[in-house]
Amino acid sequence: VDRCTLSNYLQIQCKSLQLDLSIDFVKKSLTGSCTWKTETLADDVKEFVLDTAFLEIAKAVDISTGKELQFRFQEKHPFGKALIIGLPEALRAKGSAGTIRVYYHTQKDASAI
Repeated sequence: VDRCTLSNYLQIQCKSLQLDLSIDFVKKSLTGSCTWKTETLADDVKEFVLDTAFLEIAKAVDISTGKELQFRFQEKHPFGKALIIGLPEALRAKGSAGTIRVYYHTQKDASAI
């Protein structure tokens, strides 16, 4: 068990991750998207929870349907903030697979760049 994450990795697994980023060294920011291929490991999983820090989320999309997904942040924690993305019905059952893309940019106080 990983005690240093806010994610629900025991309920939904990331099979692969694809990054598409633009770097602006003058503004010290990253802009782009992350695309996760997922597999649901339990029944009735309603959310995909990811660890984040200093990000502004533009949108989350179910790639198979093109529909935007609801999302919210959990309160700040020493590990960062949990990004909680609502899963569509098709991805909630054990064994279901899907692709979710999150569009974002870093905040001014992000330490990554």
